[in-house]
Amino acid sequence: MKTSTKTKAHILVTVTAAVIMLIGCLKADASGRIIIAFDDWDLGNTAFSQAPDTGQLVTNAAAWFTHGQPGRFLCTASFSAEANTRFAYAITNAGNTLTITNVPLDSLSLATWLTYDALFIGDASIDNSMLTNYVNAGGSVYLYGIGYGSEPAEWNTFLQPFGLAFGGTLPGLGVIAITNTVHPLFLGVTNVYYNNGEIVSITTTDDPRSQVLQFDSAGQGMFAVWDPTATSRPQLTISFTGLQFVGTVGTSNRIEYVSNLTDTVWTPLTNIFLTQSNYFLIDPDFPKSARRFYRAVQLP
Repeated sequence: MKTSTKTKAHILVTVTAAVIMLIGCLKADASGRIIIAFDDWDLGNTAFSQAPDTGQLVTNAAAWFTHGQPGRFLCTASFSAEANTRFAYAITNAGNTLTITNVPLDSLSLATWLTYDALFIGDASIDNSMLTNYVNAGGSVYLYGIGYGSEPAEWNTFLQPFGLAFGGTLPGLGVIAITNTVHPLFLGVTNVYYNNGEIVSITTTDDPRSQVLQFDSAGQGMFAVWDPTATSRPQLTISFTGLQFVGTVGTSNRIEYVSNLTDTVWTPLTNIFLTQSNYFLIDPDFPKSARRFYRAVQLP
């Protein structure tokens, strides 16, 4: 078992003399993390050819789940819509351990799941209550959509208590640019590949722990996360006199803008380190622009 600076309570389960001992780790400080992705093909072999940063996306996800430490991950042999050999290489080449099993994951026990830092799932439905217990006990989940429209019925019972949900299908094929350049999941990732998918969303705007990280050009959610350590979302209000920014004291934030919502690259306006929760700023170039759209991004 890997060591960690996090506080853990250990549960020891002895099965029989003929079966090995299983040790599950219940993380006492917080629940696990969740990533929901709009498609499975964004991690498949074709993605590595069509979107060269796919390997970085894989290693970023693994590192985000384990807080930067080498981890143990579990998925089924049917993971992804196609062969997943390059995904497996990216995971293990980064110093992690990947177990690929031929049995349904919910035929395994929760104690077995808890010997892994995260599950990569989505190709087959799994007992939602077992997934909830796994995350509440400290395990993390990468859940991908397939694009058949069945995801809400299969997964939302698990997702909704964490403020996340699958919605309607997201048809299409190709490469989509990543515009969120600050979240650890997308560091060094410029685009992702997909082949039909499922819209992802949050069920409340009041809980900072659930957040949509990336939208397509039509404003449909592509990636969303549950992060139990998140304490607030930055908020930005626009008036005729300037921008009113509300965030968490002690955090660094960046204000960015685009001239059109279809633009994929946001231009930094300024960085703000908050010494108080409310901050007022003025864009000196605003009168020179026909229009501008702004967003606030909390930096890692």
